[in-house]
Amino acid sequence: MKTLNSCQHLTYINHTEETDSTPYPSNLLRNIARLGTTPSTVQYILTLDIDIFPVSDLFHHLVSFYTQIKLIEEFNRTLYVIPAFEIHIDTVKRGTLLPQNKRELILLWNDNQLQPLQADVCPTCQFLTNYQAWKQEASEDKIVPLFRPHYSQPWQPYYIGPKDVPTFDARFKSHAHARISQCCESFMAGYDYVVLNNVYLYRLGFLDKSQLPATEFMDDDTSVLLFDQFREDLAKHYLNTTRKC
Repeated sequence: MKTLNSCQHLTYINHTEETDSTPYPSNLLRNIARLGTTPSTVQYILTLDIDIFPVSDLFHHLVSFYTQIKLIEEFNRTLYVIPAFEIHIDTVKRGTLLPQNKRELILLWNDNQLQPLQADVCPTCQFLTNYQAWKQEASEDKIVPLFRPHYSQPWQPYYIGPKDVPTFDARFKSHAHARISQCCESFMAGYDYVVLNNVYLYRLGFLDKSQLPATEFMDDDTSVLLFDQFREDLAKHYLNTTRKC
């Protein structure tokens, strides 16, 4: 790959117009963000989208968690899932303080000011996170592993894991299966998922179907056909595994 020493010859095109149907290269950009900015000294990566925010002091909590977990279990093939939530935009506009811990988060949840991510647009996309079981677990000050779901699609959690986890397939652009495909391949490659307690992510505003292009729905023909081809490719690549997704 050639390195560009100058960008002066490049032409920039604005694709933000509502009438522009150019597919957004979401997975390509995820790979660029991950591979182009990750120092060689970094061992773990946290996968997030641009509209997902970490809870305050998440970095230090995760450093402490990884320091402890090294002593008690093999974690090199483990992807630790961080539950994600949506905070109602009216709650944000009122200036309500964002939850600083799980106890405060549950208070907002019980008051319907907060809900699990994608609850209104694709509840099955987060079903293995098992939010109700997570809610019932005791709230503590430190991060602890809760349960280890057996992966099946269309689960698409946010997680932290080793930096050598499979990259995103750039064939998927603004498709419903864009992140699902990476989660699926990670499982096929031998990684397991573990849901964490006492830590979370959030998005400002409830997702609404009217906000999403047709390609981001699970029943979109283009997304389904591309994902079927993707799974065929995985079966050819991972010949020595019995895992399926």
